[in-house]
Amino acid sequence: MHAYIWWASLLAKDNFKNFVISTSSISIKKINQIKPNAIIWSYARPQNAFLIQYSYLKGIKNIIHDTEGITYRCDKEYSDSCDNLTLKCIHGIWGWGEEQKKLINNRCAKIGHKLVASNIGSIRYEYYKNLKISRKKNNKILINTNFPIIDPRYGSLESDYKIWVNIEKKLSKIEFIKRCIELSAMRQSLINFVKELIDKNLFKPKDIILRTHPFESDNYYRDLKGLGVEISNKNDIAYDISRSFLMAQCGCQTVLDGLIQDVPSILIKPSFENIWSDLSSQIDTDYLQKLNEDKNEYYSFKKRNIKSAKKIVTPFLSNIEKQINYELLISNLFEPLKKNKILFFYTYFFNLLIRISKNLKDYLRFLLYPRKILNKKLTNEILIKYMLKKKIPYSIDSNNNIYLD
Repeated sequence: MHAYIWWASLLAKDNFKNFVISTSSISIKKINQIKPNAIIWSYARPQNAFLIQYSYLKGIKNIIHDTEGITYRCDKEYSDSCDNLTLKCIHGIWGWGEEQKKLINNRCAKIGHKLVASNIGSIRYEYYKNLKISRKKNNKILINTNFPIIDPRYGSLESDYKIWVNIEKKLSKIEFIKRCIELSAMRQSLINFVKELIDKNLFKPKDIILRTHPFESDNYYRDLKGLGVEISNKNDIAYDISRSFLMAQCGCQTVLDGLIQDVPSILIKPSFENIWSDLSSQIDTDYLQKLNEDKNEYYSFKKRNIKSAKKIVTPFLSNIEKQINYELLISNLFEPLKKNKILFFYTYFFNLLIRISKNLKDYLRFLLYPRKILNKKLTNEILIKYMLKKKIPYSIDSNNNIYLD
C-alpha cells in the first residue's frame, strides 16, 4: 500500500489524476463512478477476475503489478493464477524480473494472446530504495512472522478456507488442514526460538522485535510481550529493519526488504520451501552469539549473506540494484487499446451470467442473514489515516473516492 501511494503521488505531480481504492471497496459501482482510463490491479486471481473482465468490457486498460511478484519453485502457481478469459482481458503485466516475464509470455503464446508481460521491476522495492532511512546502531534482532492464514487480522480462518479451497482451488480440504497444522508447527518453533534467545541470554527481551505479518493477528504472541519482547504491528517494515542488525524468519518476503538495507537474514526451522528460505542462512545459537559479540565476524557473515542473496534474487527482481524501468512503465500505461470483437462478446455474455448469479446470491444472503456482521477488512478509512500520517496530499470527490493531488 505504501509503495502504490508513493508511486501514485509521483504521477499526480505530472497532472495524472490517480484514485486509490482499497481491495475491499473496488466494485462495478466504483468503476462506473470514476470512469478510469486504466486500473492497476495488485493481482489477477479469481477474486477480482469478474471486475477485470468488466473493466475490459468498459474499454478500461487492465494492468497487473503484483505485490508479491517472485516466482521460484512455484512457476505453475504464478503463471496460472487466473483463467484464460481473464488473462485475455489483461492489457499489461508489469513483472518484477525477467523470469516472471518469460513465464507469463509463454502462457500468452500458448493461448494465442499477445505477449503482455514486461520486465519493469517492483514499485514496492523502488519505494523502499528511495526512503531516507536513518540506520540505528544497536544489536536488536528482528523476527518476522508469516502466519496470517491460521490467525488472520482481517477476515477469518473460514474466509481463508473459502479462498484457498473453494475460490482459488489451490488446496483440497485435507491439504488445507495439513497446511494449517504445518503453519502452527512453524509458529510454535518461532516462539520457541525467541524463548531460547532469552533463556540462553543471547538477547535481552527489549532487544528482540517480533514483527507480525500485516494480515496476521498478534494475539498469539501475548506471552512473548509479557516477557518484554516488542511486538510490532504498526511500524513500517523499513523502520523495524533500520533498528536491527539481523533478521530471522521461517521463509517470508521480509528477507527482500532486509536486502534493500543490507541487513542479513537467518532461517528458523521448520520453514517454507521458497526463495526466502534459500536467501537466508542457517546457523546455530552458538554462532548467533558470536555474531552478536564479534563485529568482525558479523561483517564477514553479512557480506557473504548479502552477496549470495542478491545473486539468487536478481533474475526475479531487476531493480534490486538498478532503477525501475519508468520509461517502459509509462509507455505501457498509455499504449492504445486494440479491441477483439470475438473476445468482447464472449466476455460480455460470460460476465453477464456471473453478474446475475452474484446478484441472486447477494439477495438470498440478505434474506437469510440480514444481521450478519461483516469481517473487518482493509478499507478506504485506513488509506486516509495512512496518507494523513505521511502528509500525502489527497482529495475526496463527491462519491467519497480518494484521489491524490
